[in-house]
Amino acid sequence: MLQKIELDVSINNCPKCKTKLLKAVTKIEGIDKISVDSEKGKLTVIGEVDPVLVVTQVRKTGKKIEVKVSIHCHKCKSDVLKSVTKLQGIDQVSVDSEKGILTVIGNVDPVLVANQVRKTGKVAELTGVGPPKAKETPPPKPPTPVCIRDCCCNKCQLVAVSYAVPYDNNPFCSIL
Repeated sequence: MLQKIELDVSINNCPKCKTKLLKAVTKIEGIDKISVDSEKGKLTVIGEVDPVLVVTQVRKTGKKIEVKVSIHCHKCKSDVLKSVTKLQGIDQVSVDSEKGILTVIGNVDPVLVANQVRKTGKVAELTGVGPPKAKETPPPKPPTPVCIRDCCCNKCQLVAVSYAVPYDNNPFCSIL
């Protein structure tokens, strides 16, 4: 069944952003027509396609912006977060207080992010702009081997158990 899906996107009249958005969405199968209105900030997709898949592809076009900010207390952190979240096109915002790094993921101009931080009275320095990295799962650790037999590893200890019958018929057990 043909569906018409309209999404609000913020590409700020940027031709590269528009091209990147179109390339991402055209990878989806079942699309008959795609149009982007930069002025209105609308993406229209017509076809037999899952809307969730379209939204997922659009979100992948966002960029990761890292800004160095001096954050000394909880109030500083909340002031910076409040000011940055007012911008449109942001998917995720996080602050690492120890490192003093504000990370913004989404379709937003890095200069606007820095200016918004500066409005709080903080010094903002752009340290990185690029595509967001996919979450990497660490490789599973190999299981630690369990030594069953006498071997040359340092984790195993040889224990000798013997049963002896002395000449006076008093049996006893000896562990060496």
